[in-house]
Amino acid sequence: MPIEPQPTQATSAGADLAQRLSEGQRHLAAGRLDAAAGIAEQLLQRHADHINSWLFAGLVARRQGRLEAAITTFRAAAERNPRVAEPWRQLGNALTERGDAAGAEAAYRQGLALQPDDVPLLNNLGVVLRKSGRPGPAAETLRRAVGLRPDHADAWFNLGNALAELDRITDAGEAYEQVLRLQPDRISGGLRLAQVYQSLNRVADAERLFERLQQLAPDNIAARRGIRAARAKAVPQWHFPMMNDAARNEAYRIAIERAAARRRAATGAAGGILDIGTGAGMLAMIAARTGFAPVHTCEMVPAVAAAAGDVIARNGLADKVTLLGKSSNDLVPGQDLPGTVSLLVTETFDSLLLGEDILRTMDHARACLLAPGAQVIPAAGAVMGALIGGAIIAEQMFAQTVLGFDLSAFNRFASLKAVLPIDLLPHRLMSEAVEILRFEFPGDRHIEPGRSEAEFLATADGECAGVAQWIRLYLDSETIYENRPDNQGRPSSWLQILHAFPQPTQLRAGDRLRFAVEHNRVSVDIELLQVIPAGA
Repeated sequence: MPIEPQPTQATSAGADLAQRLSEGQRHLAAGRLDAAAGIAEQLLQRHADHINSWLFAGLVARRQGRLEAAITTFRAAAERNPRVAEPWRQLGNALTERGDAAGAEAAYRQGLALQPDDVPLLNNLGVVLRKSGRPGPAAETLRRAVGLRPDHADAWFNLGNALAELDRITDAGEAYEQVLRLQPDRISGGLRLAQVYQSLNRVADAERLFERLQQLAPDNIAARRGIRAARAKAVPQWHFPMMNDAARNEAYRIAIERAAARRRAATGAAGGILDIGTGAGMLAMIAARTGFAPVHTCEMVPAVAAAAGDVIARNGLADKVTLLGKSSNDLVPGQDLPGTVSLLVTETFDSLLLGEDILRTMDHARACLLAPGAQVIPAAGAVMGALIGGAIIAEQMFAQTVLGFDLSAFNRFASLKAVLPIDLLPHRLMSEAVEILRFEFPGDRHIEPGRSEAEFLATADGECAGVAQWIRLYLDSETIYENRPDNQGRPSSWLQILHAFPQPTQLRAGDRLRFAVEHNRVSVDIELLQVIPAGA
């Protein structure tokens, strides 16, 4: 790190000092440390009374890895001229390298007492404060530094780091953006800013920035991984098992083809169709292959829409499918669509049925998109459930006795609802399936959040962990798809939900269990109210 030269007198001695310092700096910059060390020794012999000699000697010692010698030399420089800030900065830097945060902080503060507006000192102090676990004071110090020098990229970068530790993510992003304005090719600043974009769910911005960073540094692993992480956040992993769910795909294919056949029988043509939530384009392509025309499909995630466009084109259907890069809630008949539609198909459901905001989607479709008497595939969706037991299931939710230790007190932290691949876990259903909630699509009214009750009849004795919940889609009057756990070890594209009891409960066949069921339009909760013993 270069030193800040201190003024020298215009004498022959001053000229010699300046010449040797210049020569020494060239050796140091070129990595010729032995030559630089020789110059440093000469300076201390000939010009021991000048602070620059000591500063240069300390800097050489630090570059040689002689950290303690450097610290001693910088202290000597500070003692020879206690009114100059530069020795304190260099001493602080060396102490920081040694890991002495308290000593470094004291040195930087000594320098700032002499030069309160010294931006490098403020920057370095901010770094030490943050590394000492004080991001708040660090941010204040660094904010002062960039106020004095708005072009100081390092201070902006360090300010961003401090703000990030304070969870002030938006402010941290603004600091990193300043770094890139000043140093557009700075990889470290770009990586931090891209991570902020991910935290703020600005997935497309993160992906674009990671791609640019990879162009700047093709071997940068963080940039390469960042691209994949950004894409994975835009397109969660569950898309892949869903695309490969043969039973689900076949059920939708049958329902779409049956709808086409019925419309041909009634009108002579399959007519048009709207697919909400393009994903990879599967349903839209099924519709196009079946003979629907026009086929419109919408996807609000830009990265997904772009990939779907490639998929549709690769399958030779680009001229038959119109892909709209927006949410269905933003579609306007007469602008985005030729008019209202008489057939709508969608798979925008999660494992709780409601989590992808399907009710809001249907509210808008009913009000704005659908022609009178329009058909929706699926025609209805249901939240299904059954009592479930099995040691492996209980172990996913409860701590009991392990190695002879009673761990049950830890169950105070247990969640009462968890998404689980119950298909893949040994289990037994301890009741018949119950349709807990049912929603007609599109329905004839807005559905408000609600509370109801459900009752289950135990069909087996044993320990019960709670209620296994899955979804059932009534695609039309003849075709049903559901992801009921079947103990066959075949995962479905939608997982199941376990609504757990506060603790495992012993049941006997014939016991009746009453549950409260609540939904807030996007989530479902099921809670045990009462166990009524058999015969009671």
